[in-house]
Amino acid sequence: MTASLLHAASLACAAALARTPALARAAALARTPAPACAAILTLAAGLALVPCQARAADPGGELSVGRAMSFLSSLLDPELGLVKQNPDSKDYWLCPDNMLAQRALKATEAGRIIGTALARRAGVKAAGKFTPLLETGGAGAFLGPGSKAAFFETDLVTVSRTGTKRERTEVRTSRKVERWNEQADHLFIAAAAEKDRGMGRAHFYRALRMWDGVGFLDKSVFHRQSYSAETLGLALLAAGKVSVDLPIRPRILAQLALQQDASGGFAPDFDKDGKAAGLPSAKTTSVILLGLAAGP
Repeated sequence: MTASLLHAASLACAAALARTPALARAAALARTPAPACAAILTLAAGLALVPCQARAADPGGELSVGRAMSFLSSLLDPELGLVKQNPDSKDYWLCPDNMLAQRALKATEAGRIIGTALARRAGVKAAGKFTPLLETGGAGAFLGPGSKAAFFETDLVTVSRTGTKRERTEVRTSRKVERWNEQADHLFIAAAAEKDRGMGRAHFYRALRMWDGVGFLDKSVFHRQSYSAETLGLALLAAGKVSVDLPIRPRILAQLALQQDASGGFAPDFDKDGKAAGLPSAKTTSVILLGLAAGP
């Protein structure tokens, strides 16, 4: 097929995609080869650019890394040397919240304090879906038998109490996460951690096909009926790690601007109209900061 015909076909597909309901869009993209999928998504993003810019102009201001870092630092408890889950919480999650926050704030005094506090709790290890990003050794941390990528379920454990404050963490079990490659967040993490660049890009493009024009519509989003801002951050992170262009980056940044409230933190969820929901949290804000730092 000539370049002009391919462009015309992609344009037609993109136009049709923009008019298609979310679930049908996701199903159609899931059957599309990765390179063609990327071309179609690029054009679809262009077709939808005006509505995206209109949403970004709504109250909420511009996306600010500085305010996000200030929010994360404000969650730091000087007694524990840890950040709490959110402004209203009494829970201090060692994994994943503080491990992620330490990396997001690594160039700051707050990041140094968190790192020191975690070092004093040497028995606590990375667990859960973020393990490939948190453990020294990267992808090796999530490679299962036969060198096949694997994620494992976790138990939620209370490590200690200080008055009303609880230090909690996730602990890895032997139970594998089934069909993790149907979840966009897991795919982006696998892409970012994969040592084989080709395999990493394969994971990346598989997740990218789940974009429905609003967010990443995977099975967990379908059941919860709300999109994940965290997955948007992971998409930015993965794109930077595998060195590929992210055609929907402007759409993602526009939605993240809506997720960031006056405190500087990012709300974890949003609906089909792009309305943010939930309290800004340490985990979501850390993931998004790591994604923004990854590129382009």
